[in-house]
Amino acid sequence: MVDNRYASPDTIAQSSIDTLRLHSEITRLSTELMTARALLASDRDARRELERVRKSLMEAKYNLRTTGSFQETFGADLASAAVILQHADTSVADRPSSSNGTGGFPRRCLEIRPYDISVGLRLGCHLVKTGLRQGLFVVNSEFEFKPEYNQRAVAMAKEAATAGYFVIFVVSEREREPESTHRGRMFGGSVLEIGRIDLDFLEQVVREAAVEAEGVYLLTRPSSEFVDFIPLAQSLGLKAIYDIIDDWEELNEVGQAAWWHEDIELRAIQSSDRVVAVSDVLIAKFSRLRPDIVCVPNGLGTINYREHFVSNRNQSQNGKVVVGYFGHLTDEWFDWPGVIELATCHPNIELQIAGYGEPGWVLERCRDLPNLKLIGIIPGDRRAEVAASWHLAIIPFVDGPRIRAVDPVAIYEYLYFGLPVIASGIPHLAAYPETVVLERFRDSAKLISQIYQRLCAGVVDYRAMARFTSSAMWHERFAALMVDGEDVCDGGH
Repeated sequence: MVDNRYASPDTIAQSSIDTLRLHSEITRLSTELMTARALLASDRDARRELERVRKSLMEAKYNLRTTGSFQETFGADLASAAVILQHADTSVADRPSSSNGTGGFPRRCLEIRPYDISVGLRLGCHLVKTGLRQGLFVVNSEFEFKPEYNQRAVAMAKEAATAGYFVIFVVSEREREPESTHRGRMFGGSVLEIGRIDLDFLEQVVREAAVEAEGVYLLTRPSSEFVDFIPLAQSLGLKAIYDIIDDWEELNEVGQAAWWHEDIELRAIQSSDRVVAVSDVLIAKFSRLRPDIVCVPNGLGTINYREHFVSNRNQSQNGKVVVGYFGHLTDEWFDWPGVIELATCHPNIELQIAGYGEPGWVLERCRDLPNLKLIGIIPGDRRAEVAASWHLAIIPFVDGPRIRAVDPVAIYEYLYFGLPVIASGIPHLAAYPETVVLERFRDSAKLISQIYQRLCAGVVDYRAMARFTSSAMWHERFAALMVDGEDVCDGGH
């Protein structure tokens, strides 16, 4: 039993709170183990281990309640519980097969209340110390962690978990959202989602745990709190990698990244152990600061083979060409005037625009255009279903410094689904197969007709599209991110 005779009242109170939290966490974990039993019905050894761990956790719970302490084996039991739950998640039979051979990623998440994040952090450190995870992979993101997303930080986190890391996914909460929105979720015993306000606590837990293992701090948003964490991460033994995913300066000028400051991003570039960028345009912008920046483009996530080349290759009975788009719809860079002009002048072209952020004036104009349809946000796991009715896809962006620097994630999905692409504003996409880049999207009507005719005639080069997408998987991008080497962009990706 813990001797509290010489402890201060505050220390005793904090100890009692910690005991209650841990007691609650054991209860939750035990319930999750019982839920996982059904998923392990055909794995006798896993079920036997599950029962052993659950019994041990119940004993630890009893000791906490009666003595305020627990056995030395408790940490190992906690780690074993996480591994069992991860095994149960990855055993679910209805998860689609992976085109890269790594299998699907668990979508069932374990909820850890925000004030119990310490349990998740300590669990991750224990998994690393005992060799069950090869290291820590800390990554920050603008988006919450959703396994079905093909967003870059999410994709890298999934690949890191698959590679054997314990991932700490730090979400940068937006001003309109409460701080607790994205805090305290664990996915498959491999990914713990926390908020930016937990960074100091993360450092404290890792330092106290004295974790000595390979690790990475992946910086994707160069805001002050994340850049300030670089030296702290390095002092913990983590390799700092700054991933330049956008031209933040240009975004700042149009009010899209109010947090950006030039001196802070320069500090990120100069203080990181390694810097990568999604395009050669971004490399050229910062080459005077670092000549060793490597290009690692975006990629393609885990997609079911049944979704390969699902696009519509047949002539429509009503004579309409169906054209689609996935992505952000702000008029800061989406060419709404060009898209609206195309729909107005060519009623035989049906435009299906999926995404978010469209301005109010666009909604008004779309009411008078039956062939211009706004279909809302389409989750990643439903995009193939929607794209199956499309003949081709578009990326209608307005030319500008920020747009020339991007490498749109959607184009990899378009090509995997078998959709020829018409783009504007992004010159480097012309090197991609079955992709044409125009100076102005409003001039695309004739090209759409030509591609549609080639499509119906069966002369689209699907082999080139297949070769391209097979070499652009996220697991290859992750490998390029982690290991120093030549640019992935060399030789047309």
